[in-house]
Amino acid sequence: MMKTVFALSLGLAFASSALGQSATVTGKVTKVDASAQKLTIDHGAMKEFDMPAMTMDFELRPPASLEGVREGDRIRFRLSVSETHGWIDQILPVGRGGADPVVSGQ
Repeated sequence: MMKTVFALSLGLAFASSALGQSATVTGKVTKVDASAQKLTIDHGAMKEFDMPAMTMDFELRPPASLEGVREGDRIRFRLSVSETHGWIDQILPVGRGGADPVVSGQ
């Protein structure tokens, strides 16, 4: 149910945003899925997309990398969107968590 609400919220945000729009957001990494190149992030509000703070999954696309990112890290990231999809293309760590970092090749 929660994932459905998140997906609907994200879909509404994309529908109301301009093609190619982006936002810089801060949040805390709650899960790293290296095989799928996804992060679950507890993020702040995204005023650009009229979206409240929540926890949701995000796909990564180059040049963003999971290199060194771990659960518990505080990050600043750029969310780029098209009419129907969103992805992270930049990540900047701003605070370290406690889990082992993701290393290339794992």
